[in-house]
Order: sequence, then structure tokens, then C-alpha cells
Amino acid sequence: MSIYQTSYPELPLWQAGADTLLILKPYQMPVLLSLFALLVQRPALVTASTKPKNLLAAGYFLAESVCGPADSPMSDLVNLSSMTALEEATFGDYKKGSVSMTFESSNNSALSGSAADAEWDSFFPKNKGFISQDIENNTVLYSISGFHAMHCLDTARRVLEVHYNVASDASKNKVNTDAIYGSFYHLHHCLIYLREMVTCSADPVLKHIYFANGTASFGGDGTKHECRDFNALYNISDQSHEAAKMACGGSDE
Repeated sequence: MSIYQTSYPELPLWQAGADTLLILKPYQMPVLLSLFALLVQRPALVTASTKPKNLLAAGYFLAESVCGPADSPMSDLVNLSSMTALEEATFGDYKKGSVSMTFESSNNSALSGSAADAEWDSFFPKNKGFISQDIENNTVLYSISGFHAMHCLDTARRVLEVHYNVASDASKNKVNTDAIYGSFYHLHHCLIYLREMVTCSADPVLKHIYFANGTASFGGDGTKHECRDFNALYNISDQSHEAAKMACGGSDE
């Protein structure tokens, strides 16, 4: 049986065939809606033939915090100790370093449509930001927080572009045909998650404010920030070959 499990207390909510069971935390039901989208969009994940081992999909909701491990109760198998050990082994050196980043004007980025889709897609590795870990007879799939946040931003962007009628056909199709992806609950989850990421970083760098005719204009272009190395994080995720195969439906493409 392939088991998709988040943590205890367990609530069997949905069953896709005789060999697949999804177990959710009751209070996480709105948040975990996007996991349904993952299962629907990646059918290879819900077949026992994909991998002889069980697959525990931690999805976007386990071992995510760059500020430290999550404090919610975990299942007996996916626990704080195993996640902390994996996080330290994978990101220990990464978390010790920083890089200087100069913020650029938003005018330098694609505004909307297919060009914006391509620009945003370039921030995701092939495996969409997942890593895996073998525990006993199971393979646990984790999402990296930075890419979860990027997913949330990209989701909000696509929904806004559809709302303002400037979206690509691909975004229109994704938002209008996927009841989960463009839902209020998914967006609410994403906004709260992004708020937590902002409070986690709590960047103290000052940004300048221009005054013209008594009207304030908030700038910030050209300011330097001490940041984590996103390119390094991208490479860590991109090099997780096994997770890439699972997240991309069984292939590297």
C-alpha cells in the first residue's frame, strides 16, 4: 500500500483505489487541498508500481521551516528527529553562508502572460523543490520551504493575472479548470505561509522613500540585502535525482 500521511491525529479522508490511502490532520484540511492537486496531476505517485517501497508524501507541510523544524506532532515514522537529521545533513553548510543581493526594479521583470510564466518557471528546479529520504521500507518526499513559498507567490500571480485579464492561456486553464489550485482556501494558505516566511526572515534593511510634491513614493531599488544563496538551494534540490523522478511523474522531463 502507498500511504500519503501528514501526522497524527490521523483522519482517513480520501482513498484512490485499493492500494492508496491519504491520511490528513483534521485542522489542516484547507491547507492540504493542494496535495490533492499533486496527486491528480502526478498519477504516477498514486500507483504501487511506481516504486516497490511505500511513499510517504510529506508534500508542502513537513520539514519546511528554514527557522527550525516544525512543532506540530508527527507520525511515528516521519518524526522531528529524522527530519532534523536530514535537514542538517542536506542544508547544514548552506545555512551557515550568506550572499549579498541587490534588489532590482520590478520594471526589469516580465509583467504578465507567457513571458512572466517563463520567468517564474526558471526559479523552479526540475523536481519543483523536493528532496527524498528512505526510512525503513518507505521513501519520504519533502518539500523545501523556499520553493513552497515560490509556489505560493506564483499561484497568487497567476490568479491575479486571470483576474485582471492579462494571463496566458496556460494560467487561465490552470486557474479556471483546477478547482483546488485557484480556490480561496489555497490562496489563504499561501498568504499565511508567505506572511510566516516574511516574519521568519524579518529583514531589517532600510529602504528609501522619495517625496515629490508632498506625496511619498516607496522605493527600495538598489538596496543591498544579506540573503541565503537561492542558487545554491536550487542546485541542492535539482541534484536530488530520485525526488525529481517522483515529483515529475516518473521521469526527468
